[in-house]
Amino acid sequence: MIKVKKEIIKLSTIFIIVILFTLGLFPSHYATDTYNIIELGFEEYAKKWFSPSGRTVGMLLLFMFEKLQLTCDQYIFVSKIFSVIIATVSIYLFNNMFVKYSKCENNKIKEIAFLVISLVIFLNHGTYQYFYYPEACVMWLGVLMVVLAIKINLNNEAKFRFIKSFICIFVAMNCYQAVIFFYIPARLLFMGLNNESFKRIIINTIKDCVAVGISMLLGYVLIEILTEYYKSSPYLAHDFILSFILIKHYIKLIIFYFVGSVPNYLILTMNILTISFALILPEKFYRVDKKKAIFVELLIIISAFAQVLAMISLTGFYMADRIQFSYVSLIGINMAFILGYTNLLNIKKINISFLSICLVLLILNVWNSIDITLASIETRELDVEIGYKIADMIEDYERHNQKVKKVVYCYDKDCSGANENVRTTGDPTLRILAGDWVLDNAIRCLTNRKDLYFEYRQSEYITIFEKKVWDEFSEEQIQFVDDTMYYCIY
Repeated sequence: MIKVKKEIIKLSTIFIIVILFTLGLFPSHYATDTYNIIELGFEEYAKKWFSPSGRTVGMLLLFMFEKLQLTCDQYIFVSKIFSVIIATVSIYLFNNMFVKYSKCENNKIKEIAFLVISLVIFLNHGTYQYFYYPEACVMWLGVLMVVLAIKINLNNEAKFRFIKSFICIFVAMNCYQAVIFFYIPARLLFMGLNNESFKRIIINTIKDCVAVGISMLLGYVLIEILTEYYKSSPYLAHDFILSFILIKHYIKLIIFYFVGSVPNYLILTMNILTISFALILPEKFYRVDKKKAIFVELLIIISAFAQVLAMISLTGFYMADRIQFSYVSLIGINMAFILGYTNLLNIKKINISFLSICLVLLILNVWNSIDITLASIETRELDVEIGYKIADMIEDYERHNQKVKKVVYCYDKDCSGANENVRTTGDPTLRILAGDWVLDNAIRCLTNRKDLYFEYRQSEYITIFEKKVWDEFSEEQIQFVDDTMYYCIY
């Protein structure tokens, strides 16, 4: 009963922290893509956006909601509820494995530290976007599948464990590709804790790389099949390319990436400090062989970095916090390395100091997520305000002139997609009326004009708007000629 009570307290604590992390996203906060769902409907959105991305689990969920005839707001609410539940279970399972393989069940301070570190690993600016988007539950299901794959593979005596773990990885990839990159760094962390030999670590890591690689290749084949079947095309091209110039560019991007959330150079700094600390720490403070511990830590950092680099450089995909989850998680994994691989926390003063640092990291992550949400809410309110203003301008023009049938849009030369007085945090604070992937459906929705035809022509920036530059919305950005509305995006 004591053990059951302890587990209930742990599970409840994780659940409460996850709720705090997602505060403000309930009941139905809108992402940019939400307006595409509203205008296209669940089924068409799945075919147009998820099929060319190979996200079949999300497709199946949207097909189900189409059959149930639920509204978009209901879909978002249900999805976010399940995302909180699935995230809680994922963190709980990971933490239990952590405690088990580090053999610290009877050390309360260490157990608390492990719990806080587990929360830091899974709740950060990378995974924030897994709660932000409408398909949140699918993205977190992918994370859960990765955790289950790790759990299955840790049981060396289980039959067909590599096949079972591969199935979990493949399902995770069909939820959201980037989540599977967390698998190898986390597996390495546990292999070292499990005191496996150098040979087994190398062999198992090769097997894991093969499993992830095969999953990605099968995913690519699946994308080709789905795009052909539904006659869809990706928003961004995903053809494999090999350019050393691009690779060099993306290496710099990953190291220094910063869009107002947490600068990536802090992650690099922590990686360097952890490796340096591991090198100078005397052998007597290690729970495992020192050389093996350093070897594992290097593999963890390299694998997390290399996988993110491979995805964005080989496919030309754009950088986003959610894509680099495995790399961002290194902040927590480095703390886990210190706690799990050394005996330093047997010293009381170090124990308390370490726990305090972990708590500060968790508090900062939760605060940051709440602040991102507030900035996103403010951005969406401004989007709606501008959308309604455009609707009024169209109605006023049509009252004295002909009906508007077409929208021709262009961008001013300094367009950033952000609001000047709102904290920039990447996708959550991108304006819907500035993104070409959602602009048409957002205006159709906010103006209630389903029949508007959209066309991009940058030349109009010179001929119609005379190269003017704005830092906020102005009626000058809207011009009418005959049946066409010209819109310059600031």
